[in-house]
Amino acid sequence: ARDLTMAPKKKAPKTVPNQDAELRALKQENERLRAEMSAMREAGQDGAASQKRKREDGLKWCSPGQDSLGLNDQLSTHELERYARHMSLPGFGIEGQAKLKNASVLIVGVGGLGSPAALYLAAAGVGSITLCDGDTVEVTNLQRQIIHAENRVGVAKAQSGFWSCKALNPCVNVKVELRGFTKDNAFDLLQNQTVVLDCTDNVPTRYMLSDACVALTIPLVSAAAVGLEGQLTVYNLREDTPCYRCVWPKPPATGDCTNCARGGVLGPVPGVMGILQALEAVKVIAGLGETYAGRMLIFDACSAARPFTVMKLRERDTDKCTACRPFGSAYSDVTRFDYEKFTAGTCAVEPKSKLQEFINKEHSGGPHKSSYVGTDCGIPMDTKAKPPCAGDSDQLYRMDTSVFSTYQKKTVIDVRPRHLSQTAMLEGALQIPLSEMEERFAEIKGHTKKNDKEWVIVCVCSRGNDSQLAASWLRSKGLRTTDLIGGMAKWKKDCDPTFPRLV
Repeated sequence: ARDLTMAPKKKAPKTVPNQDAELRALKQENERLRAEMSAMREAGQDGAASQKRKREDGLKWCSPGQDSLGLNDQLSTHELERYARHMSLPGFGIEGQAKLKNASVLIVGVGGLGSPAALYLAAAGVGSITLCDGDTVEVTNLQRQIIHAENRVGVAKAQSGFWSCKALNPCVNVKVELRGFTKDNAFDLLQNQTVVLDCTDNVPTRYMLSDACVALTIPLVSAAAVGLEGQLTVYNLREDTPCYRCVWPKPPATGDCTNCARGGVLGPVPGVMGILQALEAVKVIAGLGETYAGRMLIFDACSAARPFTVMKLRERDTDKCTACRPFGSAYSDVTRFDYEKFTAGTCAVEPKSKLQEFINKEHSGGPHKSSYVGTDCGIPMDTKAKPPCAGDSDQLYRMDTSVFSTYQKKTVIDVRPRHLSQTAMLEGALQIPLSEMEERFAEIKGHTKKNDKEWVIVCVCSRGNDSQLAASWLRSKGLRTTDLIGGMAKWKKDCDPTFPRLV
């Protein structure tokens, strides 16, 4: 038996021939690899240190075109790459791009003109852009105002424009003014601006903006686009360059003044003009080529032979222009001048026509409406007359939507322009635009019922303005006539939300 208290004897390990030699060889190889890795690390550190020493010794890249700029104003590596195609242009180069970065641009109106202008100026690298608009995005804007989107309907236009510009170019500083351009903020907005873009379709604002730019000596790039036509010029660039008031000392007549809502517009037309505004702004900022200062560019979208025409404008009139003459004037004091009164609010002076006199008399305590029935006063139609009250106001001779929808004894006449009534109108209504009423009076008279004293003609339009003129004129011709308060816009709101909003 074996003594269990004694530790067992260890067995001698088995040996394999040449094993010791192999182990020694592996150890030597491992040491060699360790030495190589250490040498490589040391070499890398020495290389980095060498590169650092070289940079410290002055071997750095530089941008000579930015030598005149402050440290905070210089273009970064990312910006140099982003605007490389600009800087490749002879006569523009890095100097031109640096001028764009250090420029400030105010865009008044972020609609059909302001949309492409803002996007292109943001993409071009203008350092600071202020978007000024007091309106909100509507679905009818989207056919031409490309800076906005379907999911932004109801959002402030300036805010929508901010999002689009920042998404396009995060390097640009974009500011917003949601109140629009007013007397209260005019000079605050214009302070330190390099150039201003007039992208409005509002005549009082055009005069106010121009006068303020004259007072502060700021170039104004102005454009307009309606229908299939557009125009562009640069005001106030040089001492001899006219301002808006030099060219238009009096507000345009009603017949010469319209906007996209009333006259319609083909989407790309304001796009063309807005892009040209951005181009002129870049030229003014960078001192590139010739601008349209002292000249007006006229665009005709339907002309293939000559879509662009240039006409010379009068020079600045420091004797007669109340904004440009020296020593200041009431017109240069933007905060006190009454622009609404000057332009009559809708760029028109109240016309003195027989229909206007009839309207004024009818709504100022004149004879009761029943006294006109059957009596033709021989008054010609005046499509430029001023309606007696706001389109959505409840006043004499008018019918609200609740009565209109239930009253059966009526003939409805749609007096809107034909392109609107062709798009959507009430079933059974007569399609007789305001401009055609006089020549089609016999047709209108044929739809009345002389023997039925309850039968009435109801004129409808878009918002209740033209319908008042039509109804007043038909009353002057002896027909029992009323009109729909607020027009088809009010009908859509109160009765049928599926009716399309076309203006």
